[in-house]
Amino acid sequence: MTDGRADHGMGENGHAMESRQADTERVQRARAGDEAAFGELYDAWFDRVYDLAFRILRDPNATADVAQDTFLTAWRGLADLRDPDVFGGWIRRIARNAALNRRKRDQRARPVDSEAMAVIEAAGPSGASAPAGFRVEDRVGTVHDPARIAEDGELAELVWSAAGALGERDAGIVDLLVRHDLAPAEMAEVMGINRNHANQLAHRARARLRDAIRARVLWRGGDPECEELAAVLTTANVTQFGSDAVRVITAHADECEQCAERRRLRLAPATLFGATPFLIAPDAVREGIADALAGEGVPMQGSTRSANARRRRSRMRRGLVAAAIAAVVLLSAVVTAVAMTGGDETTAPAPPAPVTTEVATTTSTTTTTTVVAAPPPPASEETLPTSPAQGTAPTTSPPIAAPPPPPPPPSPPVTYNAQITMTPSSAAEPYFAGATEPTLQWSTSGGAVVAVQGPGFSSGALSGASPRICPNQPAGSWSVCTAAPGVYTYTLTLYDGLGTPVLVRTATLTIT
Repeated sequence: MTDGRADHGMGENGHAMESRQADTERVQRARAGDEAAFGELYDAWFDRVYDLAFRILRDPNATADVAQDTFLTAWRGLADLRDPDVFGGWIRRIARNAALNRRKRDQRARPVDSEAMAVIEAAGPSGASAPAGFRVEDRVGTVHDPARIAEDGELAELVWSAAGALGERDAGIVDLLVRHDLAPAEMAEVMGINRNHANQLAHRARARLRDAIRARVLWRGGDPECEELAAVLTTANVTQFGSDAVRVITAHADECEQCAERRRLRLAPATLFGATPFLIAPDAVREGIADALAGEGVPMQGSTRSANARRRRSRMRRGLVAAAIAAVVLLSAVVTAVAMTGGDETTAPAPPAPVTTEVATTTSTTTTTTVVAAPPPPASEETLPTSPAQGTAPTTSPPIAAPPPPPPPPSPPVTYNAQITMTPSSAAEPYFAGATEPTLQWSTSGGAVVAVQGPGFSSGALSGASPRICPNQPAGSWSVCTAAPGVYTYTLTLYDGLGTPVLVRTATLTIT
């Protein structure tokens, strides 16, 4: 399906009930004195806060400072938050304002296209000299699975460079609407504007995003395939990709059959943009900010990045090392015993001395005293003493040190599984509650955190089912779904205990 029909994939997307309830519960627990709750909020929101700030600042150090200030401000103001249900929009607004203030203070505004375009148009498999079919512009038109965007850094950067041509405000609007999955009303809260104005801005930003991404496909590093387009750009003195390039390219493509065909996409531009992943900060940054917050008195016990959590992981690693050392000692003792006895099975070793071993567990360290005793050796001709008349001392085998007990078996490797389905997978527009109600179902195992996102739906539950999916309205809150025809994608991302994504699965809803 071309982007002509699928361009309505970005509807009014709000937090699903499960995600809101999780945030609300954590806020209430934190207010009640639960010292783990705010650390859980930190883990759940860090990537989104960091990403939002970085898209404004484009400076890792400044972004880390803003992320720390955001969570510190959120903790100090948590008691004054009137409605715990709006925590997500509230902390985004804190982050956005802090980033804008930091940029203004540092005077680090950068021109559109300066950084992202340098990455995309660098030499390599997608450089300007690459054969047709290998360039990123050629690949983006063939993408039919949003997960490809997350896997291909060049595709993600192309989409972001196109969004940069919208200007700071419109780029920020589509970021909040699509990647952060906010409804226009929620976006209005984050940006501090009224809802009517937000709706108008959202409509315009969506249309501009569509034109920008399609124009970026034709731009091809300033060397478009269409000679006519190249001439038009030269006449208009357009030398870099930006709003002027989008305007000139769009006007030309509307009249050029070849360019109109080249800019067709299998996925809607909004879907492509929504699939670009959040920036993942280095572990050292996450942990450093968690420690700094703890130093300011913020209870971070519930965070997987807190000092306590790192100490637990360190104990686990030490336990594994101790087990490995014990295995080596055991093997060494066996080899020594064989060497000393010369392989003679009739010579028995002396009774071993008691041995004390320490067994490390994954949650705490337990000391267990184990007495290793052997039965008395059987008498033989070589172990019996000679007669006193012969004037010789009794003969016995030399003592052998008792080996420690074998280490506990290692923990089995973690297996990750994730499934997501839409039933039914298609519906005719309009459809009615009680007649056709697409249901999104998902299940996971092995992971620690799950993010399920798509038009009209968002959840952080490890497994679940949500009936009455409608792309342009929050799930379950409608009686008639009037979403435009198109293909709408719902993505499940499974994260391990360290916050690293390990599996991505998608399901689609086709509206005809």
